[in-house]
Amino acid sequence: MIRFLFTLLLGLSITSVLGQVRPYPMDSSSLLWKIHATDSTEESFLFGTVHLISQNEFFFPYELTETIKSCDSIVLELLLDNNGTELTELLLLADEDITDYFNPLQLDSVITWFETQTFVDSALFMSMCRKIKPVGIWGIAIAFANNPSDTADGNAGKTEKFESYEVRIKELADSLKINVGAVETAEFQMSLFDGLPKEAQTEMVMAHIRDTGDEDTTHTTMEDLFDAYNRQNVDELHVLVSGDDQLFGDQLVDFIDIRNENWIPKIIRAMGQERTFFAFGAGHLGGPNGIIRLLEAQGFQLSPVKL
Repeated sequence: MIRFLFTLLLGLSITSVLGQVRPYPMDSSSLLWKIHATDSTEESFLFGTVHLISQNEFFFPYELTETIKSCDSIVLELLLDNNGTELTELLLLADEDITDYFNPLQLDSVITWFETQTFVDSALFMSMCRKIKPVGIWGIAIAFANNPSDTADGNAGKTEKFESYEVRIKELADSLKINVGAVETAEFQMSLFDGLPKEAQTEMVMAHIRDTGDEDTTHTTMEDLFDAYNRQNVDELHVLVSGDDQLFGDQLVDFIDIRNENWIPKIIRAMGQERTFFAFGAGHLGGPNGIIRLLEAQGFQLSPVKL
């Protein structure tokens, strides 16, 4: 938190020796940005996604499709194998099981939540999830939300359907035979969660259960996120995504700032090879140490594209 406040103050007035960095917060914003190199006429693009977003809030305008079509390659945060085998293996606990993370009361709350939200009873839950990491249990809960027919009563109104920008972009790229790459691997991303204290990993699941059990809290949190996304305010999205500093502690820097810094050389290298469309979580674009300002500090010019 101290580092964030310090970099925030710097972000208000910093001017890079390489390039002019826009003030924080920025005056104008967008989810789609055009990237110009001062020594080249070639352009690339940066787009901010929400990994899972309500179907009602999902939008994929014509301009976005045409921008993707104009590019030679696409770079995402993560690219999984088609059958998800790699991710499945990374989600398995080696020498522990779920009872090493959740105390009896917590485990009972998790099981009760699954029983009320899905068709999974306590016996099936333990069979499915005994050897699954906490982040995997959270992912399973989201997967059920994506398939209302799999809920306990099959009531589609009980859960909310979600869309994924990454999935839609990958499908479009495949149809156009555009090469798709990634700046990170599933193994690296899982190592971030594995590096969290057990208590923090457990709290991720418990917080999700508490929030989905409190309609007012859930509505407010998601409403704020979707509202900022629809207004295409990437600085505000960064603040919302970074709001879990009490949960993640010092590791929050690893989840956002350090990853952003690690991506910059890969982004620059990709742009130097061909016209590239980058699609990362929108929380990575804004903020004092966001992708937009880090690229500007390297001398690139970024301009918002209206969607």
